Amino acid sequence: MITYDSAKSYVLSATTVQGKITHIDTVITALEGVMVDAAESGNISEYMLNDGQTKIEAKYTGVQDVVNSMMALNKLRTFYVNQLAGRVVTLVDQHNFR
Repeated sequence: MITYDSAKSYVLSATTVQGKITHIDTVITALEGVMVDAAESGNISEYMLNDGQTKIEAKYTGVQDVVNSMMALNKLRTFYVNQLAGRVVTLVDQHNFR
């Protein structure tokens, strides 16, 4: 089992862009679980992600730290998705709208 001391090292361990997106999704899902636990218990001291192959441990002082991490990870995920697929703008004539 591989143990990471931060989500950053876990995300950067992926070798492909798609792998990084998958790792970010995994961390975001774990942070959502932490948010649910915080709603029940009232505080957060640490969280641990353990999927059988990897283990990540991190410490947060409060809910706002978790929210900030999730927002940063979502921005990073958007960056990687744009890098993978590119940005596309489709122009549509006004007569094609219904």
